[in-house]
Amino acid sequence: MTDAQSAETVAVASETPPPPAKTRVQAPGAVGVHISGVGCRATASISPDRVWVGSLMPGDVEPVVDSIIDAVLTVEPHPKFVVVGTPGHVNSELGTVTAAANLGQGWRGTVGLAELLRSRLGCEVELCNDAEAALEGERRRGALVACNDGALITLSHGVGVALLHDGIQQPTELGHSVSQFGGPECRGRPHRGCYESYLGGWALPLRYRERHPDFHGVMAREIPDDHEFWTECGRRLGDLVVGLCLLGQPLEAISFIGSVAQARHRYLLPGVRARVDEEAALLVTRPRSLRVTPLGDDVSVLGASLWRATCYIPSLRRKVGRSRANAWSQVLRDHATGSQRRAHVPVAPLSPTGSDSNVSAPRNCSITKRWTMVSPSPASRSSTKPGGRPAPSSTTSI
Repeated sequence: MTDAQSAETVAVASETPPPPAKTRVQAPGAVGVHISGVGCRATASISPDRVWVGSLMPGDVEPVVDSIIDAVLTVEPHPKFVVVGTPGHVNSELGTVTAAANLGQGWRGTVGLAELLRSRLGCEVELCNDAEAALEGERRRGALVACNDGALITLSHGVGVALLHDGIQQPTELGHSVSQFGGPECRGRPHRGCYESYLGGWALPLRYRERHPDFHGVMAREIPDDHEFWTECGRRLGDLVVGLCLLGQPLEAISFIGSVAQARHRYLLPGVRARVDEEAALLVTRPRSLRVTPLGDDVSVLGASLWRATCYIPSLRRKVGRSRANAWSQVLRDHATGSQRRAHVPVAPLSPTGSDSNVSAPRNCSITKRWTMVSPSPASRSSTKPGGRPAPSSTTSI
């Protein structure tokens, strides 16, 4: 190539416009909602400055459903898919919530919330536990970003715990595990002495009144900055953290959310750290980070919004969400039967031992067969995108 041709090529290349930058496409018509014993939040975006906030008075089922409907229609006049984060035990397959006593007397039993909303909104409705929704927000925007194994503890009107194990969310009811036998009665549960009966927003004024009979407040924010009282609460919260560390799974970080955690963290976290240090010799694992969420009160509704953006894909909606391990098993079955539907997760090529078929699957997928990693063929090696994870050169058992 002559110098003139080279100069002409460079000139043409400089005049070629750069490729358009990739922009995130929002799912139109999808709404995330979070309800609690004190308020209702909704958003059709993943931006914290576009969250609608309204009051929610605990009561019967119908008033709470009306508040959710008003919140959804306020942020999205024509909803197509709604994710609701709610307290209580959630069955996402049946669309029911059980023992959500924080929402009022009418929620102590089982309520088919998804069907009630679906019949009035005329769109798909997905339910998830509020701690699980918050965990989705934390792992993607908050204190658990780039964390594969962690935990989230909610200190608000109640106490909630959600675990993140190997990137998979595991909602729990450990907030109702017993802290002290024969302790104070739990509201809405037939037991005594659980963590919520000591650290829940509804219980803290009662526990403070036991120490100071002249206190007549009914809200946790009305309790003064009593260093001794809040430090003791922090140590009891540390007992819960120690219990999580003894479960046997890794814990890289623990995030605390909720109005109580944000308002009193300067008293609570030192007590938690002191309790963890006392049990350091016995702990299976020890979190490197104990911190309060940077997302504030909007962590749960933002998590529900991020959840709905993930779930609002018709071909993958039932394969994404709470049962992600089962979802991968279904992806494998679909692939084996010739279906082309796949979840978009970059993984190394895998194949079952003794089989000639190549099936893409996550390394932590629970499958009865024994899987081995195989070297890619020269053709597939040449088609691997830059930055992708290279496959090993020899066969290795997983």
